[in-house]
Formats: sequence, C-alpha cells, structure tokens
Amino acid sequence: MSSSTDKSDKTDSDSDNARILNKTQTHLRSGVILMDNVYIGSNVIIEDDVVIGSNCIVGNNALIKSGTIMEPFSMVGAGSVVAEESLVKSDQVWAGNTSHQIRSLKPQERSNHSENINELVDLGLCHA
Repeated sequence: MSSSTDKSDKTDSDSDNARILNKTQTHLRSGVILMDNVYIGSNVIIEDDVVIGSNCIVGNNALIKSGTIMEPFSMVGAGSVVAEESLVKSDQVWAGNTSHQIRSLKPQERSNHSENINELVDLGLCHA
C-alpha cells in the first residue's frame, strides 16, 4: 500500500473543487483524475488510472480499483469495493463488495447534489 498523499502530488484535476475529507488517511495513486465538485470520504483508496467525474461521491472506507471510470453524478457507498475497470454510469449508486448498482439517483437527489455534498463535508468534519 502506498503512503498517504495530498491529491496534488499524484493526481490531475480540472478543478480545485474536489473535497477529500481526510487527506492523511486517503490514498490516491498515480493517474487519478478528479473533476469538479467531487467528494471523497475518509480512509478511501483510489488505485491507478481512475477517473472520477463531476459531482461524484465516494463514501468512507471505499476502495476504487484501477481503471475505473465514475461518470458525472454517480456515487459509491461507504465500505464498497469497486472492481477493476468498472464503469459507474451517471445517476447510479453502487455499493457492496464487490460493488454493483443498487439503485439510481432520484431526480431530487440530483438537483440537490451540491447541497448534499456540503452536508456530507460538514457531517464528516464533525466526526473526523
């Protein structure tokens, strides 16, 4: 396992608007691309060559394996393990080990997505 790293050390980002709850306990490997308005929980491992699209959420303790693509407005639940080279499509919520789609985002969830991310950040900081 690689040592912890700030996202700016090994990742590409089209925005500085990606939020990583606890950078000291989150591992981002080389070639990770984070787009705008991404939330990554604490103790997450994201392996090589992963793309996380705009407005995505990755829950605490998740593992995103190499080559995975998360399309915009997708979510991976806490504790989930996403298999190598998976495609998490827009508006999908994935969870489990090995994770799979458990449901689709509801229209209201998508329209309030930015608010939901802000609430997650505030809640996470209270319990970090």
